[in-house]
Amino acid sequence: MKKFYRLTLSVIGVLAFTLIGGATAFAQSDTTTRSDEVRTNQEERSAVRCERVQQSLESRTTRVTEAASTQTALYERIANVIAGADTQGYPTEALTAAQREVAQSITNFGLAVDTYTASLSESAEVSCAESTSAYSAAIAEARQNLQSVREAARDVRTTFREAVIPALQDFKTWLEENRQNAATTDQTTSEEE
Repeated sequence: MKKFYRLTLSVIGVLAFTLIGGATAFAQSDTTTRSDEVRTNQEERSAVRCERVQQSLESRTTRVTEAASTQTALYERIANVIAGADTQGYPTEALTAAQREVAQSITNFGLAVDTYTASLSESAEVSCAESTSAYSAAIAEARQNLQSVREAARDVRTTFREAVIPALQDFKTWLEENRQNAATTDQTTSEEE
């Protein structure tokens, strides 16, 4: 009986060890798959976040580039007004001086926009590389460049307000006076005939 008892205890011990060891091994493989799932989910979220950042940076670049093209179109309109004023005999020195001031402001704005878009594209490249310190540095640089873009845009608006608008108002006044003079001249000429 003692032999049977020892044999039973041995079998129970082996079975218990097998069951406990198997459960531990199973639990380890389960945590491994869970950590793999968590890592996969983190990678997917990181890819989605990277895609969103890319879209955001592209939209910012588009907006700033459109603002620069708007400023260029403004400069071209001023050049057209000056050409029209010159053909009508208006002394265009004030308009030309205002155009030069706006041209300088728009050039500064364009340079600031180019620097900003370059820093945005750099931060877009860094963000997908998953380097948080480099990404933070690139975003900080882009923010500083954005401030310079805002200051340059403010300078363009100020120059336009202080130089171009008064020159255009003088031109408008001159046009109105000439139209009135031309109308009175036409009336006196028609009365004489």
